[in-house]
Amino acid sequence: MLVQLHLDLDAIVIRLVDATDTSHLEVVIDAPSTATPMTHDHRLGDVVAARHVGHLEESGDVAVDPAVLRFLAAGEVEASWDGDLESMLDQARDEGSLSASGWIVANVVWPSTRG
Repeated sequence: MLVQLHLDLDAIVIRLVDATDTSHLEVVIDAPSTATPMTHDHRLGDVVAARHVGHLEESGDVAVDPAVLRFLAAGEVEASWDGDLESMLDQARDEGSLSASGWIVANVVWPSTRG
């Protein structure tokens, strides 16, 4: 499993899931279960901005501030994790998935697209 940043757009709750696998990052929308990009794109943008997580890209992806990942992972991961996160940032840079501000651009997984 990869690092997942789970968002509840109703309760405005954000949690980091499985921070140990830093091979990739995705943003997962947990609620509402009927959320789609067509109906909740603006809400997603509002939540990530209000919680200082990052910002919604024009593509529909979310640019996530690595400092937020560090904050959410604190106390949950091994001391070596920060080096793993730096490797994730390097990989994102190589793949073109790093914003100009150095934030990781993550795909958004909506409830309707989960299998």
